[in-house]
Amino acid sequence: MGGVDATDACCACGGGIATDAPLAQPTDCSDSTSWYHDVPENDCAWVQRMPATRCQEPNQDNIPAVEECLAACDNCPVEPPTTFQFPETGVMVYKGGDPEDCHCEQNPEASNVVPVCCREDSSCFRQPCLAGRTKDGTFVSLGWAEAARRCAEHGASLCFEPPPATQSPETSPNCEAAGCGYDREFVWTNVTCPKKDDFQFPMNGVVVYRGGDPSDRKCETDPKAKDRAFACCDGKNKCFRRLGGNNEGCLAGHGDSFASPTWAEAAAACRDAGAALCVEPPTAPYKKRRGPNCDGAGCGKYDKLYLWTNIECEESILPEAPKFPDEGVLVYKGSDPNDFKCVKDKNKAGIAPVCCFGNNACFRKFEGGECMADMALGAGMSWADTVAACRAEGATLCSKPPTSTDKRQGPNCAGAGCSGGGAYGWTNIPCPAA
Repeated sequence: MGGVDATDACCACGGGIATDAPLAQPTDCSDSTSWYHDVPENDCAWVQRMPATRCQEPNQDNIPAVEECLAACDNCPVEPPTTFQFPETGVMVYKGGDPEDCHCEQNPEASNVVPVCCREDSSCFRQPCLAGRTKDGTFVSLGWAEAARRCAEHGASLCFEPPPATQSPETSPNCEAAGCGYDREFVWTNVTCPKKDDFQFPMNGVVVYRGGDPSDRKCETDPKAKDRAFACCDGKNKCFRRLGGNNEGCLAGHGDSFASPTWAEAAAACRDAGAALCVEPPTAPYKKRRGPNCDGAGCGKYDKLYLWTNIECEESILPEAPKFPDEGVLVYKGSDPNDFKCVKDKNKAGIAPVCCFGNNACFRKFEGGECMADMALGAGMSWADTVAACRAEGATLCSKPPTSTDKRQGPNCAGAGCSGGGAYGWTNIPCPAA
């Protein structure tokens, strides 16, 4: 199927060698009973005692031992297999000059893919050049099965291990800088694409980002959490949410067809699209169609949802929990950003919980829509409990004064429900010195 370049989250993975694609098998072989070097006592048994130096010794006809003492010199011929079964899940193909540029190829007759072969010790070779571009620019390609057969003829196989963590051109399936002009092409391998169940959810959970706001993030520890969309990324953090030019191609569905995919389903869908779940966080200044939230890439509903990534949660995702300032904190009236006062008792009753993200966007409800505290009942919440509730939602107490009168912005958080308009809300803004 070809596709978009993938990140190394994809390129370093694979299901291993395709069990139905046989390697070349040794044929029966034996040592010559007539070959000897100089004297009859220096026969193949003599060679076997020191093969490293004696396999090159000739007989009276100048034939080296390696050609006659086949077992002694570990030079048994191999019988190439005659049939090769393309893996059901497809195989990984890697750019010859960049092992981090890869995708899952599911078409065994894909054009513009060339063969690279690996020996039993995982060392690779491209020559003799079996495919590629001719001097007149014509591209000569080989299908996967034919590439596998050609490697077998040379006593090798298509490479069946993903690139090592520490890049080694001599043992990597792309076989970088090994000639034939293949650095510009994708190369066939025998590394099977991972199945959906092969994707392992990180032990600490993953960071999810709000589609319309890259500063709105939290840690998701449930790989089957509901109402999650996703975007896929390539190796340069370029992202996409859909295949094709309209929302009919949205990866997680759209409108009534929204599928609420699990993390593994999202990872598999990106794999099938020739990419991977995003592995790099957004970087400022934020750009559209960049990074895991993938703002501006269509599928408008996704702007309101959190999107799956493959970025493992770390303790540093949120700053250290704050301590209540000795001088107290300011609390703001929900209906009026200019109405605030100082509270020095962190357990004062009747103060509403309010949480903020880094861009000062605020909320009063848990993600599922339940109020942290329904102020119509006068319940309120302590300052410490508000800190804990905000952190559980991937946010913090508001630490910036109001900067606008927009709804759901700043510590007063107007229009955020839970009858908060008539109550004061907690912040982490210290009271000014008297």
